[in-house]
Amino acid sequence: MEKLNLSYLTVNSAKSYAFYMIPKELIDNGLFDGVDLNSKVLYSLMLNRTSLSATNPEFIDENGNVYIIYTVEQIKADLRCSNQTAMKMLKQLEESGLIQRRIRGQGKAAITYVMDFSTAKLSKEKSENKDSKKQNPKISKNRKQAFQKVERSNTNHNNPNFSKTDSINQQCTETETSDIPPTSPEPPKEETIRNDTIDKNVIKENVKTQIELESLQNRYPAKASEIQELYQIIVDILCSRKQVMRIAKEDMPASQVKEVFASLDFFHLQYVVESLAKNKTKVTSTKSYLQTTLYNAPKTMNNHYSFEVQHDFADNDSFSYM
Repeated sequence: MEKLNLSYLTVNSAKSYAFYMIPKELIDNGLFDGVDLNSKVLYSLMLNRTSLSATNPEFIDENGNVYIIYTVEQIKADLRCSNQTAMKMLKQLEESGLIQRRIRGQGKAAITYVMDFSTAKLSKEKSENKDSKKQNPKISKNRKQAFQKVERSNTNHNNPNFSKTDSINQQCTETETSDIPPTSPEPPKEETIRNDTIDKNVIKENVKTQIELESLQNRYPAKASEIQELYQIIVDILCSRKQVMRIAKEDMPASQVKEVFASLDFFHLQYVVESLAKNKTKVTSTKSYLQTTLYNAPKTMNNHYSFEVQHDFADNDSFSYM
């Protein structure tokens, strides 16, 4: 990174800037130790948006609770992060109870309730768990060693810096590299087979999280099997060893196809499910049709909802969604 040529702060300039503030409670209170710093920064951005929503009746529900509309695309733009990282932070905030997300139908963006961090209470169960860890340090140490073994088994031997926050697409690339058979006719070793299985399982779990598979199936119970089929197609594409893939009767580089499939999220799948329900044309090859529909989803969805976005949020640029 090139060093910037910046000026010194003066008395006036030091007082003139606006800030996103991370609540001191999130740093000092041990209840939030499981939330990483990036997620806390995202939470602070959400708090700022909530303060804006509080002045707009359109973002206050019938119970008087304030909510925001903050899409994955907006988070990626604001924090300059990947789709996978944005999804991970949202999941962490939701699992910790700092936010609650509600999915809406008809292609509308999900709404997010930013919960009051100051109302966090230490439950008896958490207190007991802390005490048991202090009394049994060996158990904690063994668990840590076991976790480290799993971490090592999920990495490529040629890339020791590989981390869980890397994109799904990168994981697939590494899986393919490790899958290239040796030049000699020797059979694959048991360890290699085990690592391949672990890598594929990691990809399956990441896709399941990114598209929010369970939420999709709960929202469309009649389409549960269809959603499962779409999920499996995404996994198969990302784990494929092919160099060329056929989409819409056209041969395309596998890397290009995988990049698109690795970016698919809940809203893309929701759009695909609703589009399939409206389709009246005869489909000769179901799998090819679904692959093409998934590949085109990011582009066609944006065009489909562009007019609706302009209509709903023309007067409030801060809350537009994809």
